[in-house]
Amino acid sequence: MKSEEFIGKMIEIPMGKGHARTYAPSILYHSLRSRTLTPNGSIKGYPLSTKEIELADMWREPSPDGYVWLSPQPYSSDALAINAGALNPEDLRYTGQSEGFLLHKGSIPAEAILKKHELS
Repeated sequence: MKSEEFIGKMIEIPMGKGHARTYAPSILYHSLRSRTLTPNGSIKGYPLSTKEIELADMWREPSPDGYVWLSPQPYSSDALAINAGALNPEDLRYTGQSEGFLLHKGSIPAEAILKKHELS
């Protein structure tokens, strides 16, 4: 799918453990930094740092597979675009930071990653 199909669209996600809901962009971004994609092309979840560990409390159950940080904008030239509509919305939460960062509980499957040539 081309990214134009997602631009300006929003997905509904939980605001925490309760029933309140909010909206997130349907395209989010992740910078791999020193990490790489798994052999099957997914982004493997990773543990939260000790400073961030309380963010896991936004879900009823912690993730045994780690978490993936996502942003509403690409913050680096290597940022991968993620089709948030291909993710389980129950696994997404805003972190509460003014930049609008989100956390995804668990790994990001390869089929949710938009290819770079589809972003131009």
